[in-house]
Amino acid sequence: MIIAAAQLTITAMIGRLLLILALTQVRGDTPDLHKNLGTCKWYNETLEPAYPCGAHGYALELGHHFCLRYEKLNDLLSPKGQQFVLKAKTCLQVELIKGLYDGISCDDLMTNAFATHVTCYSEDGYCDLGFRDIMAVFDIVGPILQYKFWSTIDTFAEIVGRCWFK
Repeated sequence: MIIAAAQLTITAMIGRLLLILALTQVRGDTPDLHKNLGTCKWYNETLEPAYPCGAHGYALELGHHFCLRYEKLNDLLSPKGQQFVLKAKTCLQVELIKGLYDGISCDDLMTNAFATHVTCYSEDGYCDLGFRDIMAVFDIVGPILQYKFWSTIDTFAEIVGRCWFK
């Protein structure tokens, strides 16, 4: 069962990568947004150079920072929680890529990034996590409340809503 789940996860990731490759081939001047996909380096080495918003933009202040926090505090999570983080990390990046366009404002990029969390968390296993893992996720992302309080509250309310009606 674990092997089947891993194969399904790998198949989904390959599908997402192929979609990204197809999207980046549409226009010749489109940045190579699949470079570093699924890693924390994606935020500062791929997203930020392609869509620069600076030290207080999503890529550097939030995306990269909290991705590294998840990696640093990974041991707080059970194996199921760690699998959720692995899947959600790639999903967040893939879904954000889908919402990028030439001339996107930094505010719109931030809004789109928050919106990706609803889909990725609710579809990649957050709803199936145990209490310990949910508390660990709150421990990891809790500091975001000082940056974007209402956006964070709205996002988690929508995720919880999707979990209840799943």
